Amino acid sequence: MPAHNMPEEKQILKFIESVPFTDKKKKTWSDQIRETGFTQELADIIHKELIAAPKKGSEKPDLSHFTIEFNGLVNRWRLASQSKNFTKR
Repeated sequence: MPAHNMPEEKQILKFIESVPFTDKKKKTWSDQIRETGFTQELADIIHKELIAAPKKGSEKPDLSHFTIEFNGLVNRWRLASQSKNFTKR
């Protein structure tokens, strides 16, 4: 069943579309967010992909500015999901 995506998850979906990764990775991550919602495990996977050092001689772009933006989005998502859980108590 598709998850109801929070606004923060929708921002992460937009971010994933802007990152220069393969279409297969983008589609896998986007589908997972749409189906089950964003998770810490997925955040870790995307973060590892962003900080992976480019190989010598490769034309892989520097993704440091994407890493900074992604960290901000993840922190916003954490805060929103924690505050949502807090109001349920």
